[in-house]
Formats: sequence, structure tokens, C-alpha cells
Amino acid sequence: MQLIPIRTPLIDSLSLSFEIEKFKYLDPRITSQTRTFYNDLEELENDLNPPKPLPIEHNGIKLRFWLTQIPIYNSETQQKVKTTFVNITISAKLLQEHYFQGITKHTIQQLYSNLLMFGIFTMDFDTFINGYAKDVDICINDRMYEKNFDSLISYLKEKTLDQKKHFIKSHQKTDNQGIQYNVRNFAKSLNPHFKIYNKEIELYNRSTEFWNTYLYNNYKNQIKGLIRAEFTIKNYTHKTYLKNKGYFSEIPKTLKEFLEVPTENYYKIISEQGLPNYLKDHNFKSPTDLTPADTIMLSMINALIHKGYGTNEILNFSYDIVREKKTVEEATRSRMKKKLKELIQLQQSNDTVFDSRLQKNDVIHSYLLNGLRYNTHK
Repeated sequence: MQLIPIRTPLIDSLSLSFEIEKFKYLDPRITSQTRTFYNDLEELENDLNPPKPLPIEHNGIKLRFWLTQIPIYNSETQQKVKTTFVNITISAKLLQEHYFQGITKHTIQQLYSNLLMFGIFTMDFDTFINGYAKDVDICINDRMYEKNFDSLISYLKEKTLDQKKHFIKSHQKTDNQGIQYNVRNFAKSLNPHFKIYNKEIELYNRSTEFWNTYLYNNYKNQIKGLIRAEFTIKNYTHKTYLKNKGYFSEIPKTLKEFLEVPTENYYKIISEQGLPNYLKDHNFKSPTDLTPADTIMLSMINALIHKGYGTNEILNFSYDIVREKKTVEEATRSRMKKKLKELIQLQQSNDTVFDSRLQKNDVIHSYLLNGLRYNTHK
């Protein structure tokens, strides 16, 4: 039995594109034109329609095949020629009981073999891993108690930039639990498709058949409190943007090239290109005419707690409020930090609501900093 990887970036799903000539066999349903049959009239439409996407599902493993026409430049004719491509959407669920290991260079051979077992097409392995890749979902697993996860989602909703709140798509707790920013089809470089959700609830409610068939026996004792963050690397434009930001040495075009990207680079993409595009600046802005001592008041600490600050963020608050005062000595900052700590401890001992809220905030900030490497205190 393998352990569920925690805080390890993985590829969860992607779409691959191949020129139709690359297939040795292809299910004719993918390329066949269609006619509409009207049940009430018992009539068959005369006009032929383009082939429809072909969805395939078995034991909760879902695939999707569809055709596209893409103009490809021909060096001999020096013209663009419409070329038929077959697109396939695949996910780590093809790995069955090894699902949590994700799509990596160590698991890709098994994924390829399991994919061919559906009998929809045949293709050699080298051609397969050199398929053009897009809509690549990368993810990171972590753990959090449900009550703290509720607080995390509330915190993220509250801290989302006002002009970007319309991107929020909340999940219902009965079906799933989490927060999603933007939808895949409309994702842009500065408004990416990013979500954090309760993987335990999602597997129980939305992937029930797959969970019961492949995962239950091995992972039933590991699934408690499992949460996941996902980020989508959408298309060539998005890849170019990320390459210019330094996340790729070269723009990855194929599945093979995506498998060669260091996992640390994926970690940076998720942590630096997900939440930072949607959340407000968390620094506290204090009036410049106040002395540092004037700002150390218990009412301010309470206000920061309700704003979602954790202990470390409050203890480091002194560095923010003297940011503009170059002459303030380090000793002054240390005294302020000590005083803040004393006030927090005093309030915790006398106010259980305060203490409970601060503990939840500490869990939230620990996850954002240690799990996603997103520092809310900058």
C-alpha cells in the first residue's frame, strides 16, 4: 500500500492532441458523421452533421474524444493546410489504485497501457508521450480538519479582490466543499482556473464508483481530512506567459516535456500564480502620524483577528507599522513584538471565542504558507 503524497506537486489530468494519421486504429464513432432522429415524428434528418464528441466511462474512469481542424503550415506548399486532430482528455484515474501517485514519468507507462485497454485506439508509446498537451491540471494534496477548512474557505472569500469576486464558484458541501476561481474555458493568465477543495468529500460524493472500485481498500484509513489545490495550465498563450515568468526553461508542448518539468517548478506555479492573482494585499496600513506604541492596543489585535490574521502575522505587525520609519531601532521592534505577544496571551486566557478564532487563523495561515507557500504576511 502506498501513502497519499502530501505537499508533492503532481499532474492530475490533461488533454492530448494527435494528427489523425498517427493512429493505427481509431474507433469509427469518433470520426463518423451523425444524423438527428426525431422520436416523436419517427423521422431521420437528411442532413449529415459533424462527428460528436465521444465520452467513455468505466468504473468511474472518464475519457473524452473529439475532432478538431487546425491549419498547419506546410513548408513545401508554403501554405496552411487544415489538418484533422484527435483530442483525448485523460486523468490520473487511469492509474486505478495508483491514482494518488499522479501522472509522472514513473507512472506514464502504466497509464498508457490502461488507456489502450479501452480498445478505442492503438498507438505506439513514443507517439503517445509526444502528443501535444494543454489544459494541464497540476495539484497538491494536504490535510486539514473540516471545521478549519470551512474557515479557510470563508477567509479566501473575504480576502478576494472586490473586482474579482465574480470569478468565485463555490462548491456545495453536500456534493463537494471548497472554492474555485474562474472556469476552465474562460481562464486567462491573470485570471487562472484555480481551486481548493475537500478531496475526501469529492471522492465520496462525486467519484463514488471510482472510490469504491479502486481506492477504498487501500486508502480508507488515509482519506480523512484530505484537501487538494489545483491549478490549470491552459494553452500555448498561458505556457508562454509562465515561461516568461521563469517557470519553464522552454515552453513545454508535449506530454513528455511536461513530465520533465521539475516538480519544484510546479510548486512555484501553484503557489505564485494561483491565490496571488485573486487575493487582496494583506498588509495592514497604519496612519503615518502615529507612534509605534500608539498602535499596540487590544482593540487593534481584535480587529486583526477578525480580518483573518494569525499569531505570526500579528506578532510581525510591528514591522509593518514602522515600515516608513527608517530610524526606528531593532530594539524598539522587539519590545513591540513582546508586548503584542503578552496582549494576545492575556486575551486568550480571558476570551474563549478570541482563542478559538485565533487558533483557526493559525491553521489557515500555516496551510497557505507551508502547504501552498503563499505568505499572507509580506
